[in-house]
Amino acid sequence: MGVEFIYDVFTYTEIEPYVIHLEFVYDDTVQYIIEFGTFTECQQFLQELHEFALSIEGDDIEDQELLIEEFLLSKAPYFTNVVHRINPTEW
Repeated sequence: MGVEFIYDVFTYTEIEPYVIHLEFVYDDTVQYIIEFGTFTECQQFLQELHEFALSIEGDDIEDQELLIEEFLLSKAPYFTNVVHRINPTEW
């Protein structure tokens, strides 16, 4: 079984940043809250995430975990804010 990507996109108001609640589910659940300044940036990230997910499908689970971290690090300059939580009991 590979990594499962789960996400929700939301914003508090039209003028506030767009926020992605993103989960990667493998041995443990790794969760991120990622803020973007614009909806366009958010959409672009989700498109790239989708393409990335397809590209690592079938890879070894440990390799997938490393690739996910590398992918997120490569996109970090575009994020307004990131909160990273491992195995949170609640949001």
